[in-house]
Amino acid sequence: MDVSTTTTTDASGNIIYTSYPQFLDPPTPTLEPQIRPLSELRLKDAPQYGGKAANLGELISIAMPVPYGIALSTAIHDQAMQSSNAVRTLRNALAGLIDPEKIYAVRSSSPLEDSEEHSFAGQFLTKLGVNYDSIGYAVIGLYKHVASSQARLGSLPYIGVIIQEMPEVTRAGVIFTIDPTNNDPNVAVIECVLGLGEGLVSGSLTPDLYLYRKSTGREIAAEIVSQPYRLRVSPRGTYTTHRKTKQSSLRKLSKLAARRLLSLALTIEAHYGYPVDVEWCMSGAQIFILQARPVTSWKKSPLVQQSEQQEIPAITPPTDMVLAWKGLPVSSGVATGRLHTNYETLTPGDILVAAQTSPEYVSYMTKATAIITETGGITCHAAIVSRELDIPCVTGIRNLNLDRLSEMIKDRNIVAFVDGYGGKVYLHSEDRDLLLS
Repeated sequence: MDVSTTTTTDASGNIIYTSYPQFLDPPTPTLEPQIRPLSELRLKDAPQYGGKAANLGELISIAMPVPYGIALSTAIHDQAMQSSNAVRTLRNALAGLIDPEKIYAVRSSSPLEDSEEHSFAGQFLTKLGVNYDSIGYAVIGLYKHVASSQARLGSLPYIGVIIQEMPEVTRAGVIFTIDPTNNDPNVAVIECVLGLGEGLVSGSLTPDLYLYRKSTGREIAAEIVSQPYRLRVSPRGTYTTHRKTKQSSLRKLSKLAARRLLSLALTIEAHYGYPVDVEWCMSGAQIFILQARPVTSWKKSPLVQQSEQQEIPAITPPTDMVLAWKGLPVSSGVATGRLHTNYETLTPGDILVAAQTSPEYVSYMTKATAIITETGGITCHAAIVSRELDIPCVTGIRNLNLDRLSEMIKDRNIVAFVDGYGGKVYLHSEDRDLLLS
């Protein structure tokens, strides 16, 4: 039986069409020129590989401890969406580039992400604990997520993808080389949780908080928070383990590890020339850098001109209001408005109250005059978006009592005053007494 292909050429002999018998598979398109090790990328490659991948390549160039990984260009996104068998195409292209025995993080890297103007916090997807056989499906999942996000964010460009080895993470967090709550360039802020850092970024966990003087490397404040559970990773994804009560209130990051982390972050800041927030993790005593990006709330430039601390104003609440809640101030400012717990029916001038926020909230959060949440820290979704919107935000309010508040606001308007500098929320005394009784 003749199983040869049939090729059609133009007058110059150039191939313009090739037909294949139905029982033969066409050759897999080659993607290798569009797949590069992270170590080969630099900031200039952001349009082709996305901001996250370009930043990781830049970090490797200054000897930062970045886990091994490869980057898929934005062009592959276009090809995959037009392919009839994109998973097989990807699997063939990745053969020999990654270790089949490793576990991977598959992360989006959009040209829109991690710029000096916007972080696009949480808008793009990450899949953790991906085994070798599932990588192609994980990549296609990221592409489909972008397509589903069009309704919320409007037109989005094709994304790059990072496939990166995952160490066995014992603790994780973020370090800011500026205090993002008051723009103090002399202080570095470290947040830390045990296990994977996803609970920190989403706001479902409230982290330990450590403040360090950049000039001396000395710790100037620490807030230790009980952590009831931690996220771990396996070849099948992530899972949760609960912690013993006696362990849950211990310090999560040693001072020695914090100073080592500070040294790495200051090297990154010096290289970029502006304040950065750096995602990190530890596997035992080894620190890994997972991401670095500009602090989008930084309103002054350039860095070398900054020497003074922004003064925190003395906030006086309305005389007819009393303190109801105290939390973590993560975005400065003050605001008065009606408390509202349903983000979908938020009206301009309302104060959004939530356990935590997520990317689905973003288009509604622009209506809020302030945001307060039950969990989360400086790095959580609500905090980052609030700073970009320049509205006050208080997180980590442990006695928020959302269920009771939701019932009360069905029958009455509850007005609050939010002090984003001090992390305080004030209510009229009658409302506070009813809510907290």
